Amino acid sequence: MKAFILGAGFSKQVGLPLATELTGLLTAKFRQIGDDDAIAWFDNLKRKIRKVNQNRAVGIEEVFHYAQFDVEIWKMKQQLCQVGRLNGSTPWNTAKGIEAILSNMEYDLVEVIYKKQKEAQGALEKIDRFTERVANEDTIITFNYDTLVEDSITGMEKLWNHGLENERGGTTILKMHGSIDWLVCKRGEAEQCTNLTLLFQKKDNNRSNGSSAGSAGESEYDNELVRIEKERIGKWIEGRDLQKGSWKSTGIAGLGSYKQLHKLPGSAMVWAEAAKSLHKCDAVFIIGFSFSPFDAMVRLAFADVMEGREQMPQVYVINPCIDGGYESTVKAIFGEKVQLISEVAEAIEWCKYLG
Repeated sequence: MKAFILGAGFSKQVGLPLATELTGLLTAKFRQIGDDDAIAWFDNLKRKIRKVNQNRAVGIEEVFHYAQFDVEIWKMKQQLCQVGRLNGSTPWNTAKGIEAILSNMEYDLVEVIYKKQKEAQGALEKIDRFTERVANEDTIITFNYDTLVEDSITGMEKLWNHGLENERGGTTILKMHGSIDWLVCKRGEAEQCTNLTLLFQKKDNNRSNGSSAGSAGESEYDNELVRIEKERIGKWIEGRDLQKGSWKSTGIAGLGSYKQLHKLPGSAMVWAEAAKSLHKCDAVFIIGFSFSPFDAMVRLAFADVMEGREQMPQVYVINPCIDGGYESTVKAIFGEKVQLISEVAEAIEWCKYLG
């Protein structure tokens, strides 16, 4: 049994953006609408980040990471302001403005990924080269929001599942940070909508499990995770500002090093399934995933799983950007049985490794 860990470098082969490319795509909208305040703030933050990271390209995860500290600095400065938080152009209001900018960027992320994924449909054969070699018993652990792997497997008339309670059969695809076809909605919503498939609804032995049980005041119980039909994703994204009926939001964990996965129903089950797969697999393939400092939660969780293994699996790392630091990080998590392959995903002859 094999476990595949997919990052942005995997989807890059069909035109999906890397983190550094997402930065420009998400800030372009501010320039389109002429939001001078947002542009000025971003350009200033980017300048400071480049001083810190020695002029490397600035990825979107990095922007959100440092932006949270920028927000905190402005909120702290409110202590020196001799008026209340909401009295004019205060440091506090500046911080809230930055938070609004970040919220808008996360909101736009779904649309950017969806549009790029739609453009990539004509190049799915590159994904097919990989998925045709993946067996039912294998597990795909992906940090990508797109559904290219699911689309590819569906096109082959094979089964797949997201590792959640209402799904089993076929290849398990674990969306560690969520998916653009997932929605978070109020408990019981899936029962009322024919275009929604229930993926996760928390059970509470101290309460009735029916949708009529009322609010518990706990988001993990009050909300559920559903999948929207592929044909309706575009309409959902276009009409998010005009929602009718019950509230819904896209089921992704967002950007930055601190992703609030506790707010995404079903995420605990997904991460538990990933841990099980990594604990029992014979081989691990890491494809286009960087294990960057902004993936600290992943590093921590995976290292904990691997520490519990009696024998480490063979690990294959497929990434064109392998340096000493990256190699050290992978070996610290997975042990010394690591083969480094400095290639892009589309250059790999999968039959050589997957039979």
